[in-house]
Amino acid sequence: MEIISGEVASYQAKFNTYLLEQKYAEPSVKSMGDDLASFFSWFASKSAFSGFRLSQGNRLSAIFTSRALEQYFDFCRANFSPSAASRKTAVLFSFCQYAVENKWLSSKLLTVLQNLADKRTRLLKTDEDILAEFKLSLQRSQNNPNTVRGYLADVAEFLQVNSR
Repeated sequence: MEIISGEVASYQAKFNTYLLEQKYAEPSVKSMGDDLASFFSWFASKSAFSGFRLSQGNRLSAIFTSRALEQYFDFCRANFSPSAASRKTAVLFSFCQYAVENKWLSSKLLTVLQNLADKRTRLLKTDEDILAEFKLSLQRSQNNPNTVRGYLADVAEFLQVNSR
């Protein structure tokens, strides 16, 4: 993380101070700081820019790109439990919200993050979750019970075939 540590440390320190002001417990702030540091470390190790350094003209927006965030979300999903991946990405979202409020990042980034979070949520759902939501949707649309059973059987078969 050496290539970005100096500038990043100041952003992390400001974020930690903000969290403490928001009455987060110190252990939570430390944990959130560790998760944020995990992102920066991941970025440093994966950066395509040899010798990348944050500078006046090259601030957080050079790190927080939609591509980098999508790759990090995929990395978390592939390398951590669903709960750890959710926690890490939630901390990243919180940091980005704070960074947008302080005008360090563009507000457009929050839309990107929300879309990624929605995608992650869909990817973490089990077939049973999908079927339960679909059944509820069909029932709310006042479909008759036979139609609901038929649709559910078709979707269950589709999910089973596509999971092979």
